[in-house]
Amino acid sequence: MYNGTMYLADLHIHSKYSRATGKNADIPNLDLWARRKGVALVGTGDFTHPAWREELARMLEPAEEGLYRVKEEYRLKDFCDFAAPRFVVSGEISCIYKQGGKVRKVHNLILLPSVDAAERRLLFYPNCRKASSKSGRFRKRRSANFRFSEKTFPQECRFAVSAPYLPAFYCTIAIKKEGLQMKYEKWLDFWLEDYLRSAVKARTYARYAEIAENHLKPALGRYEMDRFSPLLLQRFVAYLLKNGNCRNGRGLSSSSVNAVVTVIQRSFAQACESGVIGENAAKKIVRPKIREKAAPCFTFAEQKSIENAAMGAKPKMFGIVLCLYTGLRVGELLALEWEDVDFAQGTISVAKTCYDGRGGRITDAPKTESSKRVIPLPENIGTLLKAHKKKAGGAYVISQNGAPVSVRSYQRSFELLLKKLRLPHRGFHALRHTFATRALECGMDVKTLSELLGHKNAAITLNRYAHSLLEHKRAMMKKLGRLL
Repeated sequence: MYNGTMYLADLHIHSKYSRATGKNADIPNLDLWARRKGVALVGTGDFTHPAWREELARMLEPAEEGLYRVKEEYRLKDFCDFAAPRFVVSGEISCIYKQGGKVRKVHNLILLPSVDAAERRLLFYPNCRKASSKSGRFRKRRSANFRFSEKTFPQECRFAVSAPYLPAFYCTIAIKKEGLQMKYEKWLDFWLEDYLRSAVKARTYARYAEIAENHLKPALGRYEMDRFSPLLLQRFVAYLLKNGNCRNGRGLSSSSVNAVVTVIQRSFAQACESGVIGENAAKKIVRPKIREKAAPCFTFAEQKSIENAAMGAKPKMFGIVLCLYTGLRVGELLALEWEDVDFAQGTISVAKTCYDGRGGRITDAPKTESSKRVIPLPENIGTLLKAHKKKAGGAYVISQNGAPVSVRSYQRSFELLLKKLRLPHRGFHALRHTFATRALECGMDVKTLSELLGHKNAAITLNRYAHSLLEHKRAMMKKLGRLL
């Protein structure tokens, strides 16, 4: 403990001047990786090297007593840009010896109160390693002239380390476990191919793979799976909300960020179950709240204009009228075949959907199990559908020259129709919202509407179309008022 604060520390550090590390093991990068891993206290290591001491004096500035932080001009910018880690001047004495026919090594950490103390060599450090005149790196290591007792540390242990003039720190030293080490980008490839592809719809797999390529691999792919912390992942979520759009650098919507979080959590959950990681850091992510927006729909006058225009246009445009009176999604409409229409019973069966994939139009199972449903047709729509069958050719209810129509092509035809009528632009899904709104206005109960729309439960319908019930509420309150 230091001033009432608990530190997660990594004190066994070597600088770029050691043969055991890479050339990028400098102060700015140590600071960056400490932020990403959630480490609050970092040892400088190698305080005996003169060039390293010069860098420490130049790049660090005093913080609390005995602690330093990186100067702002040397701090590398990153999405993990929260509280600056603290540095403590440190070194080590390594004792290497043989016992029982095996080579053993004990690392003894040394903490100094300041950079000046390192310069003055206040602590006794015998047989210091000498630096090569060419590279500046340590040429060789010599064992110290001390005799230390052998200590066996478990994989995770807690102990206090202290030095003159420096209060004791309560530290957690994590010894790297033996076993599978895998970067997140490699795990994502493995998880998507071997676990997810056979378990979800093709469209879901394609969406998850797209999220992995566009968001997860560029930002998090280089991390090893056992190096993630809840703090790092939560900071990444905040970064997506602020600057996560790959095209313009702006923030992503809450729903888009939640889609990314879903991929992270599912991939980490599988990694935990498979033994790749011991603890699932992703389960502690706090998701951004999604605020339900009012569903856009057409007014009654606009609906009539659209119906008249669609009936007088090409046969394929009849699908717009069908959606206004059945609430079909665009994929469900275009996947509808004549064998799904029962003229005798006056119903249509929704058992499949379609979407545009990289290889063309793809037909798949509906969005959810509740999306599989039977919709009764209004009598006038049944009559119009019979007349439409005589004009249409092919197996599909909506076709062009007997061939199925792609989703994007049909959406584009709808956009051009709205433009021709000089109506405000709304997506094709607004036809489904319009059906729901008209149904509520006619007094249809929410449970029945929920089943016709293929929602999982009535609560979804209530949340999405609560604004449409206002007039109905007023009418019911007026009726109640007449009892007084």
